Amino acid sequence: MSILECFGQAGAIGRLQRARNAQRVPHGYIFHGPEGVGKGLLARQWAKLLLCGRPRRRAWPDQGIGIHHAGGDGEIDDCCDSCDDCRLAEAETHPDLHIINKNLAKYLPPGKLKQISLSIDVIREFVIKPAGVFPIRNRARVFIIEQADSMKREAQNALLKTLEEPPASTFLILLTTRPNWFLPTVRSRCQSVRLVRLPKDFIYNKLRESGADEAQARYWADFSEGRLGRALKLAGMDIYDKKCELVGLLGQLDYGKALSLAAWITNQAKEFGRSWCNDHPDDTTT
Repeated sequence: MSILECFGQAGAIGRLQRARNAQRVPHGYIFHGPEGVGKGLLARQWAKLLLCGRPRRRAWPDQGIGIHHAGGDGEIDDCCDSCDDCRLAEAETHPDLHIINKNLAKYLPPGKLKQISLSIDVIREFVIKPAGVFPIRNRARVFIIEQADSMKREAQNALLKTLEEPPASTFLILLTTRPNWFLPTVRSRCQSVRLVRLPKDFIYNKLRESGADEAQARYWADFSEGRLGRALKLAGMDIYDKKCELVGLLGQLDYGKALSLAAWITNQAKEFGRSWCNDHPDDTTT
């Protein structure tokens, strides 16, 4: 996969590329934007480029904002997508690529507080400690911290030293929907990269590719508010069918059926809420 496949985020890609062209790639990033717009995808592709053994220059397609966002020459750096580093990074098995999230708490050593959050113990064990070790494959070490705004104050303070005095070739990418949630000292040591909502037609086409019929794809593309991740999650549930069923019931409604319809709507809403919380526990925290 190529960084160019992070469609709709030309501004963010251009910001990253300008720093690379100037050979001033920062050690800390905050990727921020609405849930479901591709922060994790872009972070993984940028990490793959940082780890790639044979990066190449590629033509920059105009995504509606002009090629000057890539640095001025109409080309950008991209991973080769064929070296061992690229293959390992794509599979998320690269020894120098670390995906950090709150689920790592269950792997903490005995005696540590195993709370389901990005606690100070998680940051120390899975970020600070490995960041101090030379990269295994001698190129770079990249940490992608998901839902980074769930770090408590003490965890952010613990991360500060790594941000202030980062080991050579160590990069941290913090993903968040709430960039102002970080301590000012953390924000000041990271480059802010904003991701925007995606075009409705792009989301519609992706839904069609995933198997949704035309009516469902159009419905969820409208409902998603530019967030592909949300559209794909909702399309995988049976909400659209329930909506169609409800519309059919409304057409037959009389006074005697009003109470039964209200009860049906209430039960369906409860069922949906339970299903969503069970299937997407991370989405209930932000």
